[in-house]
Amino acid sequence: MRARIVDPGTAAYDGGGASLPAATLRSRWATASSRCSARPWPTRTIPQRALHAALVMQEELRRYAERLRAEGKIPVEARVGVNTGEVVVRTIETGGHTEYTPVGHVTNLAARMQTAAPGGFESRASEATQRLCEGYFEFRALGPTAVKGLNAPVEVYEVVRAGPLRTHFQLSARRGPDPGSSGAMASCSR
Repeated sequence: MRARIVDPGTAAYDGGGASLPAATLRSRWATASSRCSARPWPTRTIPQRALHAALVMQEELRRYAERLRAEGKIPVEARVGVNTGEVVVRTIETGGHTEYTPVGHVTNLAARMQTAAPGGFESRASEATQRLCEGYFEFRALGPTAVKGLNAPVEVYEVVRAGPLRTHFQLSARRGPDPGSSGAMASCSR
């Protein structure tokens, strides 16, 4: 989700016209940023965390939109795009503080996944994210989609809901034993 500051008190989502208090966005962003810098996260859980955050954010915004509708105001909408991979981070120093901005193909594809989602409250994920999060989430394949800036179409998936699995161990148990591990275990017991 991208937010742009419209005036000191409000922020608009992707030009949708609806607003939330900017302080709310800043405090939530600061909390997420401080968690990221305070301790490193295991890299295999980052895609799951991103999709969980997208689903929670969309549910909260859905409730907020209902409240706005009840008050006769224009509701807010949010689209989320997630892609997984290594990124290059560029630093920009402004006004005595440093900002970090991810750039490159992975970031561009995440932005394209966001634009592939229709209005409302939907999330789109790339094939790389779907492969890493299969079992942790339910996906609906939307098929190959032409993406601006790429020659070949990209497989796009709708993130439907959280799946039945929660831990890496549950995923391993679901997949079953590694076919190569039985020979390795037999050689250890000799």
